[in-house]
Amino acid sequence: RFISMGHNCIGCMYYIAGDLTSAIKCYKKAIYIIKDTIYSNAGRLLLGMSYLADGQLEQAEETLDEIVRISEEFSFEFLGTAARSFAAIIMIAKGNLSKGEKIVLDVTQVWKKNGSRYRFAAVKHTLGKFYLQIFLRTGPKSLPFLVKNIGFLAKTIPFADRKAESCFNKAIEVAKEIGAKSILGQAYLELAILHKAKNRLDQARESISEAIPLFEKCEADVYLKQAKEVLMSL
Repeated sequence: RFISMGHNCIGCMYYIAGDLTSAIKCYKKAIYIIKDTIYSNAGRLLLGMSYLADGQLEQAEETLDEIVRISEEFSFEFLGTAARSFAAIIMIAKGNLSKGEKIVLDVTQVWKKNGSRYRFAAVKHTLGKFYLQIFLRTGPKSLPFLVKNIGFLAKTIPFADRKAESCFNKAIEVAKEIGAKSILGQAYLELAILHKAKNRLDQARESISEAIPLFEKCEADVYLKQAKEVLMSL
């Protein structure tokens, strides 16, 4: 159990730094060496989150669905609720926008009530990235996707920038409270990209100036490089 936990902790360090490939390797080791259901699924949850952050949607979906199944069988709600929220983000990414958004919003309300602030901040940041993709038109553009979600997109696109900004600001507020520097830096980075797209260059510089020292403290080289590129583009 301690060795499995150690691999998870090392994986978390890579995850915070933005080195998702190394994080995934650590979480796989943590799962492989342990038979304990709680410990193995703790690693599996982290693995699913890393797959999702890395854009490996099929692997993420398969991993998170397994946690949901096990949590229902053994009543591991503290794992199952988190898995459902990230699985819902995959629904959003794969085109089931309305249902996915509703699940994410419902789960974040639960976490807001019970004080699970890290999860609240992480999911708010991820949901903000989804709205930012819609605003920047960088999400899926295939015809089946657009037809399936035309109603939701028609209602969401005009307000996507405001929804993204609201999510990022909530993530920033909570991440500050709990000292979650990596989420805080990422939220500031995404907020800077949004400000830049809206031609609010002073606010973009202010946000990116908040992000860079946080990434330096975390030694988050991947995110630090991205932040410096955004700063140079301003």
